[in-house]
Amino acid sequence: MTLSELTGKVIRSARRNRVPSPNEIMRSRTFVVASEKMGEDIEITAYHSGYIIYRRGDDATVFPVHSCGDYEEKDVCGNINVIPYEEFADQPWQIRAFLEGENRLVHNENNYRMYYDVLSIDASHYGENRYNVLDSDNGASDPLLLLLKEEEREEENEICKLKFALEKLTDRQRLVLTRCVVERKMQIEVAEELGTSRANISDTLNKALKKLRKFYNISDRKFSTNHFSRRRGHVSRK
Repeated sequence: MTLSELTGKVIRSARRNRVPSPNEIMRSRTFVVASEKMGEDIEITAYHSGYIIYRRGDDATVFPVHSCGDYEEKDVCGNINVIPYEEFADQPWQIRAFLEGENRLVHNENNYRMYYDVLSIDASHYGENRYNVLDSDNGASDPLLLLLKEEEREEENEICKLKFALEKLTDRQRLVLTRCVVERKMQIEVAEELGTSRANISDTLNKALKKLRKFYNISDRKFSTNHFSRRRGHVSRK
């Protein structure tokens, strides 16, 4: 059966925040339209309800049949190449399903490591297995993912604010700040690099920090270098 024939035999699944889990699909009354085993541990099953269950060993992911459209892949240089749906339409359906399933398992594995391992949360509390929580909806409905996205937005806002603050500095002040704070070089090293005195570097650094303290409305305590040490690469010379 070709991919085009398969899409014609299943229902176009309705858009929803989260795809059903493998167990939910198997408990439903939908029937199997096509099934294929690849190697010893990969099984791909397409259901009349419009979903595919992709299993590799103990791991599984679910995605709509109709999501198997154009396929994007990155080459060794990081460039994205797009293989149009038409290239797969007349090929065996499991080829495109295999590519989709593997991509989604990798995506889910990365999310699992990022959100659960880092936070030391037992993924078993969140579904039938760790992949169902962050399944083919890209985790859009997962509360931990929503929390992380909110933290990312706050981080982006903080970075934008920092960049705006750095625009208040002169080129030399930014350079000295980068060398002394971000790169953690000794002031005497920076002085030798720029052909000036250590006192001059200290004065320039103090003036830069004074401007930043004023921008951040910090007057009674030392400006925290954590603003920079956590964001290396965002302080640069213009």
